[in-house]
Amino acid sequence: MKRFDVHSFRFRLWAALVGFAVLVCGLMWVVQITTIRTTYENDRIDRLKQAGNIISSTYGREGFADSLRSVARSGFFIQILREDGVLLRSLGNDGADAPPPQEDLVDYGIFARLDGTDGYYFYRVPDTVHDSEWLVQVQVVALQDGLREVLFTSTNMVPVSTTLSMLSSRFLLVTAVVLVVATVLAFLLASNLSRPITQITQRALRLAGGDYGVDFPKGSCTELDHLSHALDTAATEFSNTEALRRDLIANVSHDMRTPLTMIRAYAEMVQQISGDDPVKREAHLDVIVRETEKLTRFVNETLDLSRLQSGTMELNMEVFPLAESVERALGDFRHLWEREGYRLFLSLDRDVLVRGDRQQLERAAFNLISNAFNYTGGDKLVYVGVSRWAGEGLFEVIDTGGGISTEQLREIWERYYKINRFDKNAASTGVGLSIVKAILELHHARYSADSREGEGSRFWFALPCE
Repeated sequence: MKRFDVHSFRFRLWAALVGFAVLVCGLMWVVQITTIRTTYENDRIDRLKQAGNIISSTYGREGFADSLRSVARSGFFIQILREDGVLLRSLGNDGADAPPPQEDLVDYGIFARLDGTDGYYFYRVPDTVHDSEWLVQVQVVALQDGLREVLFTSTNMVPVSTTLSMLSSRFLLVTAVVLVVATVLAFLLASNLSRPITQITQRALRLAGGDYGVDFPKGSCTELDHLSHALDTAATEFSNTEALRRDLIANVSHDMRTPLTMIRAYAEMVQQISGDDPVKREAHLDVIVRETEKLTRFVNETLDLSRLQSGTMELNMEVFPLAESVERALGDFRHLWEREGYRLFLSLDRDVLVRGDRQQLERAAFNLISNAFNYTGGDKLVYVGVSRWAGEGLFEVIDTGGGISTEQLREIWERYYKINRFDKNAASTGVGLSIVKAILELHHARYSADSREGEGSRFWFALPCE
């Protein structure tokens, strides 16, 4: 039986939604039940003030009688008392002339208390008949012959205890229904929202187990779609990395096995055949030395690439002419155009100064030039140039070889990645372009390769001019 997980996203979301429903119901209870008495009383007082203001504003004017009856019919008892004790007007809450509903509603001693006020006074009178109370507002509305005339506006406060009791019972029922519905809806919503997360988790575990063909679900919400897309991308990258890893092992094994096989074969030949023949022995030993150098170069370049990519190799930054480093790199290829018929076209701007590690940038240029000489076309033509372009020092090398497909262009900078056109190069270690990439990225340089199949290739990098 599956154990209930109180730390799961589904449970926490459900608990949060139910908790929110409880909080809302609690706030409604506080607002509706505990404040209803105060709210009702404040409303009656406000209406009492409005009624008194309406009457006082029309007192003694044309239409006053109609205004007085209209206000009374809205639920107020109205009396107008003169300071000598004469009751000038008295209306019931139906607008008709009527005595005060209670004798003590009109306080004949109010004038003494008004002396210390700004003409307004407010008091309460218990309603012994209805077990409630009267709210009475008193205000001076006129001064005739030295006598003040005051307006008594009163209203009865209906008992709210019965209303509160009824509201409480109904509200308890509503609260119970709301909580039940909220619990069910919260469970359904939490389950619906957590389902794609659970599916993504399960498939992520499959991905971790090596199933790179797993497809992550989409369509639930934007954020989870982004997560699924990111995991799909990661699965693709893992698959590509696994393929590169297999190629790496195969290429490294091949690149190391070939010279080792040659070394062993020629060592056995020296041991068994040419040991007593100085000429053959020297020839065989030359092969052993060349293969040893090739193996040493392969190991050194692999180690250098690891140092460059790990950031442990320090750069000796200086300002120097880029053309000088390119010329030094070209010196190692002089025999190619002097003895093997290669044609080199140079265009070097010697005024282009850049900041960088002279030795490492020379190495990057050497690798790119070597790549061009190895894979140029049958015309044996290579172009090497240094120029100023948009405030940058631009190095470029162009060959006329078979070109590179668009798909393969994205992979050529990876370690040990090889395509068919590189296979003929027995001297290649498979890390030359990876070293170029690592050096240029340490310099924050821009670089790229432009090529089409059958049209040759152009490799370039650019650094800010000094």
